Amino acid sequence: MKEDAQRLVHWYKANARSFLEKHRPEKVDDFDRDCTRLQKTITLLGQDLSVCFLGNSGVGKSTLINALAGGGQAVVPSGGVGPLTAQALTVRYGASPRIEAEYHRRERLNQLVFGLENSWKAELGAPGEELADLIDEEGENLLINMDAEVDDGELTDRERQRRDTKSIAELLITGKQASDATIRYLVDGLRDALGHGRPWATEAKPEDAERILRIRGALALANRDERFACEGTATEISSVLNDHACGFLAPLIRKATVWWNSPLLESGITLVDLPGLGVIGDPRPEITRKFIRESARALVLVVDHRGVTEPVARLLHDSEFLMRLLHTSDEPEGNPVLLIAITKVDDIARTRRQGDKTKSFAAHFADVCEEMIPFIRNQLRNELETRWKDEDKLHSAKQEVIDQLLKTLRVHPVSAVEYEALLSDETPRLQDLGETNVPAIMASLGEIRETQELDRIRRVATYFQSVRDGVVNEIKLVEAQWTDENRRADEIDQLRKDLEAFMLPLRTKFATLQGQYREFLRQTAPQRIADLVKSGKEKSKNQIGKYLRKIGTAHWATLRASVRKGGRFSGARDINLQQEFALSCEEPLAEAWGQEILKDIRKRTNEYADQCYELVEQTAVWARAQGARVQQNIVEAQKESIRVDAARLKTVGREMIKEVREKNSTELINAIDNPIRLKCKKFVDANLDVNPGVKNRILALFEQLAEEIPDAAEKPALRILNKFFGEVEQEIIQALQEHQNPLEAMAGAIVASQEQYLLRSDAQKRKPILEEAGELLRSVPAGLAATAAA
Repeated sequence: MKEDAQRLVHWYKANARSFLEKHRPEKVDDFDRDCTRLQKTITLLGQDLSVCFLGNSGVGKSTLINALAGGGQAVVPSGGVGPLTAQALTVRYGASPRIEAEYHRRERLNQLVFGLENSWKAELGAPGEELADLIDEEGENLLINMDAEVDDGELTDRERQRRDTKSIAELLITGKQASDATIRYLVDGLRDALGHGRPWATEAKPEDAERILRIRGALALANRDERFACEGTATEISSVLNDHACGFLAPLIRKATVWWNSPLLESGITLVDLPGLGVIGDPRPEITRKFIRESARALVLVVDHRGVTEPVARLLHDSEFLMRLLHTSDEPEGNPVLLIAITKVDDIARTRRQGDKTKSFAAHFADVCEEMIPFIRNQLRNELETRWKDEDKLHSAKQEVIDQLLKTLRVHPVSAVEYEALLSDETPRLQDLGETNVPAIMASLGEIRETQELDRIRRVATYFQSVRDGVVNEIKLVEAQWTDENRRADEIDQLRKDLEAFMLPLRTKFATLQGQYREFLRQTAPQRIADLVKSGKEKSKNQIGKYLRKIGTAHWATLRASVRKGGRFSGARDINLQQEFALSCEEPLAEAWGQEILKDIRKRTNEYADQCYELVEQTAVWARAQGARVQQNIVEAQKESIRVDAARLKTVGREMIKEVREKNSTELINAIDNPIRLKCKKFVDANLDVNPGVKNRILALFEQLAEEIPDAAEKPALRILNKFFGEVEQEIIQALQEHQNPLEAMAGAIVASQEQYLLRSDAQKRKPILEEAGELLRSVPAGLAATAAA
């Protein structure tokens, strides 16, 4: 298919295009666009299925990936105290193991040093130099936050941050996630790696000194914008892989790709381990959104035996997975497939086994797996419907997304631990790999990969057929026109009169159809966009209200830090007003564009095309009834040309969906960023961020922003959707460029003017044209017709 399509494009550009430029120049732009789409689509053939793994830390996500790709070997970070890295890690096929890594710059380590010193001030004592040498303004805000008295809810976040900061420092310096190293020793090691000496005068152990040197080397590579790379056998690379994937260098990784030799990866599947929640300075939302928006074709949501709880459903929403589905609700066929992998099911089976030993562990495990599937499906529906309700109402577009999601959902209760035990020397409780259900996930991913490839082949076939049929029909039309040499001028005049009489009512009907359609394009659709944006504004306010209620429980110092930073702060609790407000404003736009606007445009456009084509068909029937008076080959060729143009309309707007998604998010954030920053600055300049009652004043500021920001987003939202509507409208016009009046095109095909007749009766001009047309038709590469039909 790929080779056939490439030959077709080459044949068009090298041979057919110049012929059409001379005889059908108005069609060349259409065929050029179709060829570009065809070329772009064939580049996707054979590409890997990108499978993203998403889940809260500690549920066994990395263990599952290792079971799928590593065959029991550690390929990605697994286990440990708290999340180790805030970056995605990509695992793809390679004949021999290889790792490439981009490291964070020294600023990331500076932040860790500051967090450690600030969280453990009592244990450290006086550091001997000012912390301000290492920290920025955000650090100052964090210091205020840490000094503040907190309630019990905030204490949990602080304790977690304190623990995870120390854990990461221990991993970097000692190579262990838990050690007996003192805080002074860890801070000295980190400062030493940064070139700031050892202010607490501790002495590095030889093995730790080696790690510090390697950390310096990693920072030097990052400073030069260079990557670390290592390749070799599994044994040779194992220690390097361990250091980067789950060892002491893991917290420094900015971007990492592992090539590994495994059957699953070799089958054309790439695994992406998206970062868990709760990482210090966690950039997870941006990283995860980028992968899910741009590349994910399958998403594996990893949960434990508690299933799809509210935080898990929130993860689907905040990662913008649901937003992607909402954007494409009109055509869900190409949407990513959701798989839910349930881990720790063996814990339930083990408990049941202790209470009932009449059944084996394997039997209990199988029972639990069977029960979990309907349980998870019901949980997912309930949680998504609850989360997506707006004033206790779930809009139809969102309901359709949920229904479609559940229709394609695949649920897999698994035991990656037992799978690895079966592959190692450990004593497994299950006796067969299939009983672990890990092979079932592999099979599901293989099926999705195959479906993805078939979808791409169908898209190639669609564009392929559009190019091949369109070009061939235009050549036949030229050939038929220049073959006609036997008609007398008076016969042509009479035929023209008869045709005019027949077409008079058809022209009137067409004028009415055209007027109605133009009215829809020029007034009805833009007004509908304006109405939908206005109604979406109220939905946005409701969504923003939910977010404000959630962050309203944060400590006053965290809220103050976010105001001082212009709406964004990452500390004991992450606050990002710009991102969350934009997401709340984008969701109604996605719903309006995918479910209302684009769907309505396609419906009206297809109706218009069908009605026009019906008039063309009536004209063709009349022409067939004229017998020898009309050259039937010309009529049929012209009718087929119009049919191809009408079929092209079915793809209107399809290529713009991704661009709409990306520009919606970017432009909305840009539109609301400045108003939020100005309000926050004005608040701080007025000294409203100090003295008693600061939390209530900040929450009042946020409530004011919640009212004003959707208004600020209304104009850019209108601009975005009207811009894309204009592009869709232009695509429609281009698709019908030749046949904005298909009746006149048919009339021109049926009755040539006297001048055209006399010109085409000139044998000297006719002969080379007919020879060129015939040669082109004979040169269409063999096998393409069969491929297109398939």
